Amino acid sequence: MSQNTDVEAKIVDSIYRGACDPAELMRAIELIASLFNSPAVVLGEIDHLHPELRFAIGSGFMDDQAFVRYGRYAQVDPMPRAFAALAAGTVTTSNRIVPESKHRSIFVNEYLLPLGAAGPWMSSAFEQRPVRGA
Repeated sequence: MSQNTDVEAKIVDSIYRGACDPAELMRAIELIASLFNSPAVVLGEIDHLHPELRFAIGSGFMDDQAFVRYGRYAQVDPMPRAFAALAAGTVTTSNRIVPESKHRSIFVNEYLLPLGAAGPWMSSAFEQRPVRGA
């Protein structure tokens, strides 16, 4: 059993409440960041057939300004292609699907690092935890 049961329960509760209240969804994102000791967390959904329907919310250094700057780097972001290659409904994290060769790239060096990302992909704390549903 997890040592963070209380935090995990708060995350699940905030996600459910977030369906009707955007502030609660933001609270869930912030709780996830604290759980994994991460400087930023992004929750996103992309429909590659209808990209105008994309959704993203972030905390930490991935704030609204970071999303505005993202447009200049979208073409060199390895994540959309990596996620598009997965089977529908797959749950994963960036560090599991992006090859090591992409961990130092224009996207990382010119977009993520200036935002404050200490490392290019995931918190090292996450690596030590099993992923349910992955």
